[in-house]
Amino acid sequence: MTRPHEILLTVALLAGLCGCQPGAGFQLFETPRPQPTPPTLAEARPPSLTAISPAQESLDAAAAPARQLSLRLEVIRIEAPAGTLSGHQTLWGLLDETTGSATTTLTLRENGFRVALGSSARRDAIKANLEAIPDMRAAHNKGMPPCDRPMDIALTAADQDLAVFFIDPAGTMGGLSFDDARPFFKVQFGLDPADPRSVRVRIAPEVREPPGPLQYTRTPNGLRPAPLYRGRIFDDLAIDVVIPADSFLVIGPTAEIHRTPMLARPFLTVSDADPPRENLFVFIPEVSETSAWWSPAGVAAATGP
Repeated sequence: MTRPHEILLTVALLAGLCGCQPGAGFQLFETPRPQPTPPTLAEARPPSLTAISPAQESLDAAAAPARQLSLRLEVIRIEAPAGTLSGHQTLWGLLDETTGSATTTLTLRENGFRVALGSSARRDAIKANLEAIPDMRAAHNKGMPPCDRPMDIALTAADQDLAVFFIDPAGTMGGLSFDDARPFFKVQFGLDPADPRSVRVRIAPEVREPPGPLQYTRTPNGLRPAPLYRGRIFDDLAIDVVIPADSFLVIGPTAEIHRTPMLARPFLTVSDADPPRENLFVFIPEVSETSAWWSPAGVAAATGP
């Protein structure tokens, strides 16, 4: 029986990829639970691990082992001068950009996001191309993901006024402006039920302003005061990908984001950098498995008479 009992998140560099230089504002943390006034961040706790005994009739010498899968997700941010990542044709040629439907891929490209899968077989070649980029740096941090809600990746350390244009899946263009805002990636990930060795990742762009005044919100426990949310989560433009075993996800910019205020600009460029710089994110899942044999004596000792 396969159970994703334990999910861990570690943000780290690819082994030997490059020197580590922490990036300002690059943080991972869990989305806070809705709280009564005053709102506070929920305490970060690792997911609990619960052992469930198999049916009594299976407790014999031929019983199958109980399988336990754990998931580790490595996330790195690569930063380089503008154009060296978005325009690196050799690098993108080593990646597979057919991660979704043609419509989804086109919509993301129109918004400035370039999404691809990489394989471990080409990792050395990808690493060599990245290391050859002048003034390339990598940033990392750590966080523990919640089991029941998304996790946020904060991309900047300072508030800024933002104006972005976006194109929805229907092809309609819209524009929004935000005051004192910050960009976030809202990340959800877990084992793919169809293939436990694969990992499904969903990443939604979010632009968030400081919360507004308290207002009463209906909850299962009745009306409760909560700060007014100000911002937008672009769920209709979320990146939803199944990452096969021994593969990783890459999110980078198109060259157009440096000329047009597309949605991806605050996420994949470095604000106030002179000369301009851009970001590329790599999400690398690692699924490991352990197993333990059940025995009648062991269960009897654990459960007692």
